[in-house]
Amino acid sequence: MKYPKIEVIKSKDTNKLDFLPSDLNSLCKFLDLPVPPPIESETEFLEYIKNIFLLLNQDITEINKLISKSKLIDSYKQLEQECDLLEINLANKNVQYEEIQQYKEYNIQDLEQVLNTKCNEFNDYHFESKHSNLLSQAYAFLNGDSVSKNVLNMFYYVIFDYRFVIEKIN
Repeated sequence: MKYPKIEVIKSKDTNKLDFLPSDLNSLCKFLDLPVPPPIESETEFLEYIKNIFLLLNQDITEINKLISKSKLIDSYKQLEQECDLLEINLANKNVQYEEIQQYKEYNIQDLEQVLNTKCNEFNDYHFESKHSNLLSQAYAFLNGDSVSKNVLNMFYYVIFDYRFVIEKIN
């Protein structure tokens, strides 16, 4: 098997460059090419290279192929993101469907009873959070501690209403 011959050039045989740019803008200025606009995607970069090839009167068929492939890749990425969102929505719908299927096992009366229980628990919690001071004083009254007049008035109102109800029943 024959290997290709490698040509070796000594540095003294080459032209010395005082300035070798490291970024794209400097390189374009150095080669008298148009400075690129802000490039955010691979497709934009390939379009810029295509314009340079046109300026240099070079064949741009390969660049056009690369641009079309890059656009295709970008559209695939966008479709993949949309598919991910749709998969998440489908998973959420499946969870909701499973929750609904659990309720099919119950009859209407059981669900009404559970709903009434939850409403009562919510109302009790809401009342406790709103009137925690009043309830603590009521517990203090039941334990025999001293309380304010508001608590005594509340108990008087309850006793009065219960007496009225008991008299109606009898």
